[in-house]
Amino acid sequence: MTTVGHTITGLAIGSICMPEDAPFKRKVIQLAVFAALANVPDFPFKYWGHDIYYFSHSLFVNLCLIFALFLVIRNYKSMWAWLGGGVRIGFGAAAWLSHLLLDSFYNHGKGVLISWPFPDFRLNLAMPWFQNTWGTTFMDKVRIGLIEATWFGAILLTVVLLRRFGVFRGFAQAFNQKFTDKALD
Repeated sequence: MTTVGHTITGLAIGSICMPEDAPFKRKVIQLAVFAALANVPDFPFKYWGHDIYYFSHSLFVNLCLIFALFLVIRNYKSMWAWLGGGVRIGFGAAAWLSHLLLDSFYNHGKGVLISWPFPDFRLNLAMPWFQNTWGTTFMDKVRIGLIEATWFGAILLTVVLLRRFGVFRGFAQAFNQKFTDKALD
């Protein structure tokens, strides 16, 4: 999966839990954070990403990192409140973990080793329209990007339309208010 599909999925997940009354700047920042979170397992750090794929795409490793980040954020009440509390942070974790699921859609022939360091279990949910035929030419990369933009763009468009019609309004407002108020107690 390229960053196109991961980024659009992060934007869709971030859009679901964003309060309607948030200032524009805050919405942009939140969506950028969700887009980045959806790409964390591929960040180009030494000993991370595609450098050590089994490690950066391990469900165990990613859950440990999410939990550590959660503990840091939870200790700073102002940050917890600004981020919107537990629900929005939970959606951020979902955006992060969506990376592992999306990578399983491509058929690498091996799947994604999500169980590392535990017994060998690979998640392989290959879909025919996501056949991994990574080419080396520019046009191969454009083709793959367009397939992902079309597929995941449709999902993002659906979320945006559902937001427009108020489907998520009560959900986002109720949960964000409830958890933000608890964080300030």
